[in-house]
Amino acid sequence: MTLKFYIKISLFFFCSIIVNAQDSSDEVIDEFSYSGEFSLLGIGSSENYVPFWFHTNTNATADQLTNLSATASLAGRYTYKEDVFLEAGIAYYYRDGIIVDDFQRRDLYVQFQNKWLKSTLGAKAQDVKVDGLSATNKNFLWSGDARPLSGLIIEANNPIKINNWLGVDWGIAHYSLNDERSVDGARVHYKRLGAHIRLNEKNRFYARIQHFAQWGGTSEIFGKQEDGFGGFVDLFVAKQTGSRSNALGNHLGSYLLDYYLTTAKGTFNFYHEHPFEDGSGTRLANFPDGVWGIVFSPKNNKFVSKILYEYIDTTDQSGEDGSGKDSYFNNKVYKSGWYYEGQNIGLPFLIVRINSRVVAHQLGISGKIKNVDLTLKATHVNSLGTFFEGLDYDENVFYTYAKASYALKRYGKISFLAGYDISTLYDNVLGAGVEYSIKF
Repeated sequence: MTLKFYIKISLFFFCSIIVNAQDSSDEVIDEFSYSGEFSLLGIGSSENYVPFWFHTNTNATADQLTNLSATASLAGRYTYKEDVFLEAGIAYYYRDGIIVDDFQRRDLYVQFQNKWLKSTLGAKAQDVKVDGLSATNKNFLWSGDARPLSGLIIEANNPIKINNWLGVDWGIAHYSLNDERSVDGARVHYKRLGAHIRLNEKNRFYARIQHFAQWGGTSEIFGKQEDGFGGFVDLFVAKQTGSRSNALGNHLGSYLLDYYLTTAKGTFNFYHEHPFEDGSGTRLANFPDGVWGIVFSPKNNKFVSKILYEYIDTTDQSGEDGSGKDSYFNNKVYKSGWYYEGQNIGLPFLIVRINSRVVAHQLGISGKIKNVDLTLKATHVNSLGTFFEGLDYDENVFYTYAKASYALKRYGKISFLAGYDISTLYDNVLGAGVEYSIKF
């Protein structure tokens, strides 16, 4: 069964969703609207590379060597009813100093949405969470560092309400990896299942398991990989096949526990995301690896919107022996790893085949002083290489980032960026940038 067949089935399902949209509400709006944005970013630095947070988790808007970046986007929306719409969007950007084409698409998609379902065909940038303060955008495996993948995702728009305290979240997707990699034509399967639990007015909880798998394609070393329907079924359930010690394909997943507590002072958000790549990880043999975080959103504070702290640890990896050495984001067959066009798809601190063991601390603050929006981030990362081939010595690096944005009275917004990175492996780098953006 070929990829074309999957696309045909997906398109059929996509169209059938639209046909059934009339069941969502009674009042017909029948309205078309459009929106767009243009942004221009200029960066200068003391080295030929720029500070880490200038280019990281930006959906590839910039890269390590970028000094100039321009992005233009346009979206049109047809609203059929209050909670039913069809949207199409396109976004292209130019970046200098990038290893792939300077001029590329970021977004190119068609999206349908009603009260309970959302389906997106194509490529679309992820939404920014926690004001952009999180090192992973609150997703260990999908941080928004790389350019958006192209594919089809069908997911819950809102939780399916089971009763007054329980709602179910779900999603399933197929993407393609069309960059130059060790396995040409590789695909990505994705699914998630989650539960929203409302304990009372002050306490709510979200639990999620998500699963990604690279599969199919033709390896330059191992030849053509299984891509038939039977292989997909085995992949879907992560079934072990033949003499393989692990399941078919390159599997990655995570458990997320996300708790919210509302108090008179504000809202506290405590979360832990635990990664796994094989059976040892699913049974928590690699505990306490993952992201441990807390976010505080104060109530009625004129200056501070959010304060975030994250502790990130990927050093255990189920140990050095037996089923251990998980070496996150790396794989024997899919040697290009969990990367796209040389950039991380997930946690941005890891380097394919070189460094998968890190301990990191992330601190972030967002707020406002008068009419100026502020974002501050400070990150310390200790890199320990891998259990297979480590760095000659530990690398310690300290990243800092500051952004101040001011909305002009008539046209657009102007932002000033500053960053200073200190490293034991590379030269320290000081950088500054100016960004102008306008929406219409």
